[in-house]
Amino acid sequence: MSDLAKPVRKKPRVPTEERLTRITLAYLERYATSLANLRRVLTRRVEKAARAHERDVAEFLPLVEIVLEKAARSGLVNDEVYAETKAASLRRKGASSRQITAKLSARGVSRNVIEETLARDDTDAAAAARRYAQRRRLGPWRKGWSEEDDAARRDRDRKDLAALCRAGHGLDAARKALQGAEDELG
Repeated sequence: MSDLAKPVRKKPRVPTEERLTRITLAYLERYATSLANLRRVLTRRVEKAARAHERDVAEFLPLVEIVLEKAARSGLVNDEVYAETKAASLRRKGASSRQITAKLSARGVSRNVIEETLARDDTDAAAAARRYAQRRRLGPWRKGWSEEDDAARRDRDRKDLAALCRAGHGLDAARKALQGAEDELG
C-alpha cells in the first residue's frame, strides 16, 4: 500500500470587495440565479475564508451586501428575469405551477415575483401535464400501451393519473392530458 499524501488545498484568501466581485462575475457566467441565492453563495465563500483565517464572519458581510447591490444595480442579477426564464424552462419540461412555485421559492425568489410570473404564463395546464406524461412515458406514450387489455389499461391509467397528480398537476389537467393524448395518438 502506498502512502499517497492528500493534495494540499490552498487556503482561501481574505475576502475583499474586488475578490467578491470577481467571484460574483465568475458565478454569473456559469449560472443564472436570484439575488437571494447569490447572497447564499457569497456568504458561504466568506464563511469559509473567515474560518480559514480565524476571523469573524460579520467583518466581511457588509462587503457581500455591497457586491450584491452593485450586481443588482448593474442588471447582472434580476429576480424577475430569472423567474421568467426558469418558469419557461420548467414549463417546457412539463412542470406544474406548484413545482415552479416550489423551485423558485427554494432559490429565494419572492412570492410576489412568482405570482406575477405565473400570472403572465399563458401555458395551458393540460399541455404542461401532457408534456410531463410524454417525458415520463405515461399513458399512451408507455411502451406496449396499445396491446394492453381494458382491465390492465384502466389500472395503469389510474397509476399514471396518480403520478401526474403527485407531480403537482391538477386532476382535471391530468385527465385532459391523458385523454387528449389518447385522441391524438389513436
